[in-house]
Amino acid sequence: MKKSIDLVVCTGFRIHAVKRKHGGKRMNIKEVEKVTGISSQNIRFYEKSGLVHPDRNEENGYREYDTNDIRILKLIKMFRMIDMPIEQIKIILSENQKLPQLLNEQEKMLEQKLENARYAIRVCEHLKEMCYFQRLREELLYLLS
Repeated sequence: MKKSIDLVVCTGFRIHAVKRKHGGKRMNIKEVEKVTGISSQNIRFYEKSGLVHPDRNEENGYREYDTNDIRILKLIKMFRMIDMPIEQIKIILSENQKLPQLLNEQEKMLEQKLENARYAIRVCEHLKEMCYFQRLREELLYLLS
């Protein structure tokens, strides 16, 4: 039998677990893909990673997602949009960690990536200048010879 998972929601600056309610409309993976905008491949990956735990239809073995699964997937999508690693998302969903601390860590990591990207852009610009001056030098040498 499937282990029930608690849904984590953000209220204020803390996350709280909400007991999963069975019932309501069940959706297959294609319907979930349309509702969430998350590809079925990624949904399966999140399941394999232990982030979401859909029920299985006993008759056909297909995944069946309920409204809480959809909420979890939307949270995952939101956290992935800010490039949060799967392992940190697992912590948020399973250990009821304080969200602000994890968001501060993520913000620092994104700022570092931005700084690295800006440096890489400056290097590209410098290399383009070097290429331009190298071609100019070669043309001048050709004209002078």
